Amino acid sequence: MAMDLSLLPDQQDSAPSLMIQEVMDDHALDRWAEVCTNGFNMPREVLDVMAEAILPGGFGEQASIRCFLAYQNEIPVACSALSLGAGVAGIYSVTTLPVARKQGIGAVVTAHPLYIARDLGYRVGILQASSMGFPVYQRLGFEECCSFALYA
Repeated sequence: MAMDLSLLPDQQDSAPSLMIQEVMDDHALDRWAEVCTNGFNMPREVLDVMAEAILPGGFGEQASIRCFLAYQNEIPVACSALSLGAGVAGIYSVTTLPVARKQGIGAVVTAHPLYIARDLGYRVGILQASSMGFPVYQRLGFEECCSFALYA
């Protein structure tokens, strides 16, 4: 899916009890990996490999992959990742813990890094959507531009 970032709607009021923070250290990255593991129901080993890939890039604006955690009442409930390159903002690893789903949190944790990308001058956002995330991304303004089948 892809979208023109100038069309990104304002999501600030959709989840007032939510706070989004960028992952800025190893401890926060571990919390991000835990949310990602539980949200996707994946083996922790998969996320440990992802964390190892992220760590060499560092944290903050210089990082090749920037990770974000969404907190509800100071508890991490969702995550996402942003990869900037070739003039495109890629969104990855978007998930919300089952206990916090159906509250608009997925949309907020997706939109937050896209606002950052837009402020940095990026004009296009891309992502791969699961069937669960597809309607969320459509409401944000993403349009399907291709599809492919995965064998698991």
